[in-house]
Amino acid sequence: LERLGQPIYGKFRPARAGQRHGFRRGQQEAAKPDGTEEVQEVTAEILLPALPFHEDEVTQGYFARIGHFHAGVDVGRFCRYTALPLTDFRDGTDEFVANVAALSGNDLDWLRRNTLRRLPDDQFLFREETLSVAVLRRTTVHFCPQCLAEDQARNPELGQGACRLRWSWLLRPVVSCPVHGTEVVEC
Repeated sequence: LERLGQPIYGKFRPARAGQRHGFRRGQQEAAKPDGTEEVQEVTAEILLPALPFHEDEVTQGYFARIGHFHAGVDVGRFCRYTALPLTDFRDGTDEFVANVAALSGNDLDWLRRNTLRRLPDDQFLFREETLSVAVLRRTTVHFCPQCLAEDQARNPELGQGACRLRWSWLLRPVVSCPVHGTEVVEC
């Protein structure tokens, strides 16, 4: 696979009990028959099983779900595993979107549309709309407990990988779930 014209390299580490695949980009050390070590580059493939991406989901949340499901780690550690700068994740750069597309096999344009992208002057682009930082929740996460419970009930085999971040929850004016009408809560 290639990302922005550059090959993506990685290695899988053994999964811990109850965990799926772990992904690391970089080099893999392998012992040669003479006892010395040889460094091999390993090309990353789509992480399987592939988690579904939903139209109401934020791409940054999807990336975090992939990391939690396949490697059992938080987004900061998954960024390090994939050699993606945390600022690319935060700012929704092209590098970030290409990384998510390579790991998930999803369409680049679809992921780009649902990525919260930082623009100059404290503005963001999301779903082809320019938003002021004042209308976004950037330092806290809000969610609808009923939506998350339904996510898990629909896909129990995914564990916490089933719970997705809806883009509506990022908007400060949204104080109740558009589906259930219940108050969104902060975690």
